[in-house]
Amino acid sequence: MRVHDYVITIPDGKDVYLYNTYNCSLISIEKECFDNGELINLTQEEVDTLNDFDFFKDENEILKEIYIRRSNDRRLLDVTISFTQSCMLNCSYCSQEDSRDKVGIAYSVLDDLVEYISNVLKNEHYERLGINLFGGEPLIEKDKILYFKNELEKCIDSSIISYGIGTNGVLLTPDFLKKFNQLNICVTLSLKNDHDKNRAFIDGSGSYERIVSNLISCNDQFGDAKKLNIRYNVGGNNYNDFETFLSLLKELNLNVNNIELAYTEEFDYTGYTNGLNKDEYSDWYINKAIDLLIKYGYRIWFPTPCLYTCKAYNPHALKVFPDGCIAACNGQKYKNRKESISLVKNNISLTKEILADAKKDLLITEECKRCKYLLVCGGKYLCKKDDCTNFIDYSLEDFLKKYIKLTEEGKADCFDL
Repeated sequence: MRVHDYVITIPDGKDVYLYNTYNCSLISIEKECFDNGELINLTQEEVDTLNDFDFFKDENEILKEIYIRRSNDRRLLDVTISFTQSCMLNCSYCSQEDSRDKVGIAYSVLDDLVEYISNVLKNEHYERLGINLFGGEPLIEKDKILYFKNELEKCIDSSIISYGIGTNGVLLTPDFLKKFNQLNICVTLSLKNDHDKNRAFIDGSGSYERIVSNLISCNDQFGDAKKLNIRYNVGGNNYNDFETFLSLLKELNLNVNNIELAYTEEFDYTGYTNGLNKDEYSDWYINKAIDLLIKYGYRIWFPTPCLYTCKAYNPHALKVFPDGCIAACNGQKYKNRKESISLVKNNISLTKEILADAKKDLLITEECKRCKYLLVCGGKYLCKKDDCTNFIDYSLEDFLKKYIKLTEEGKADCFDL
């Protein structure tokens, strides 16, 4: 008997663990019962258990299910708004260095976007609306953010809307947060020396003290509905300071929902050099970072099956730039923008036509179909630039070994699975 192609095998002493990426089921069998994908000398009970957990499911049936789910995935309409490309920081690794236009978004563009969203929700079968407030630094245009929110909620039930903002934290205030019933906030932070070196103001002065002071002043606003997520960009040797950083957050008593670890990418236009390669990062994340996150009470993200489509390929999802031009999602840069929101606000079917180079159907190639990581990776998405090694920043097999070890220690509930 043969398990399907999307089962990942993890040898462990006398046993082999079989991880089914289709449904996150994990089963161990004796190594002598597994031979290059073939299962031999199993008891009927073992066969029945594997069958119950879909280890023998036909690959074509799995692919068919993916296509059906993706074709019918109309539950969430995702919209990203770049309120400005300008920023008061000059981060060494900034992914948006290709544009620093200082023009803020016009009120007329926001009006057009509200009209577009309203028309989409009236004519299509979406259940939820995701609004991503972005920049540059979006809080430079704080008044326009609140204007957009108010205009949107005049015609859309606020209970179906989820808001998120990526901000450097320099302009974050309690008064702004009080305007939202729900908001996911992401702020990038590390220890003072590392932060001020890589995330300085344009004049070269450090931004750490200002941002931490703002987070402390806003702390009463952070909770279940307004979640503060801290992004720790790992680069150079700041991985050595990670525990000190986690300890500092506890000392500050910040109500942090989650710590997002990210390998700091290098871009040709920044000149930033990480100094830490992906293999070194993977080893550190698996063998050090996970234990530290658990020690300080943070949950670990688990790479679950990616059976639904990336939001960029939804025919109506888009990103709006300050000049009103549109792109498929936040993975597309300033230079990739097309046409204008004013062109599609009353003709929503044009969105897919204008963004046809991005909104292709289900980018699962023949190569993808044969890849054991397909159900975790999801295919060749825009932001991955056809890089099949970049769907996560670490070794999935090593992560699963770590998960097995921690599960045996009774720590399975530390993972978001």
